[in-house]
Amino acid sequence: MGKKTSQKSLDTWTKQKWTTASGKKSGDTGEVYAPKKTIDALKSSPSGRKKLAAANRKKREATKKGKQFASHGLHKGKKRSEKGNPAEDKFLAKHMRMQYKKKPNMTEAERKRELAIGYKKFENRKK
Repeated sequence: MGKKTSQKSLDTWTKQKWTTASGKKSGDTGEVYAPKKTIDALKSSPSGRKKLAAANRKKREATKKGKQFASHGLHKGKKRSEKGNPAEDKFLAKHMRMQYKKKPNMTEAERKRELAIGYKKFENRKK
């Protein structure tokens, strides 16, 4: 039996190295998390550095206001799957943030295991 669309997107997500621009914990620096390739691409040009600085500023402002999520704009315009489940994505993102707080330097295997656990928790929550 093949994987569901959401499981395939989780595989893709886990293969990406997510980090901050400084490589430090977001909770300490207030920076946004994004795939390493995205961070590197933004840091390579003056306009990208401005965009990254603006996103970090928006995230810090939202954090000061007690908000968990910040609309920083780095992911705007990205193509999203029509079949995507925003509730599932939000649940998994929250689960992974909690895990990164506990263990910021997770290995690839640990990241995959935590995503699988998060997915199971989401599925069980719906029942």
